[in-house]
Amino acid sequence: MRDQFTFDSLLPPDLADALELIQQSLPTDPLSATGTLLTGYSGLLKIGTRVAQDHQYSVPCNAFWANVGYSGQGKSPIHQKLIRDPAAAIRLMHKHQHENAIERWQKETEGMKKDDKPPKPRPRFPHVGGNYSPEAWTSSSTFTKRTGWAL
Repeated sequence: MRDQFTFDSLLPPDLADALELIQQSLPTDPLSATGTLLTGYSGLLKIGTRVAQDHQYSVPCNAFWANVGYSGQGKSPIHQKLIRDPAAAIRLMHKHQHENAIERWQKETEGMKKDDKPPKPRPRFPHVGGNYSPEAWTSSSTFTKRTGWAL
């Protein structure tokens, strides 16, 4: 059934050709590669973005995708090539913007009492930094060791 899906049937021609080339060394088929890529793109949209079929009806632009497999089956390279690499410049730009916002906030709030300070600026992409708390890392590691499945 999965062989019904081709890059050309799932994506515009230029994107289909590019994705087919990029994913050649990955353990993916057209459906898996396209789903991963489009989910990565959806993660770059501003929270609250809606997609409208017409002016009377819209839905949140949410996409969820899971590449599931045993440790060592190539999930990380798929994530790197199809999600992290295409968004690297965007993430870097937002990282610099956040650093600048923090510097401005620190200057503007210098000498203020803690209760009088406005909230500290939050990063645009906190979920892609890879900075896991010790608790989250322990939980993930324990799950992987117990089941053989990586998150």
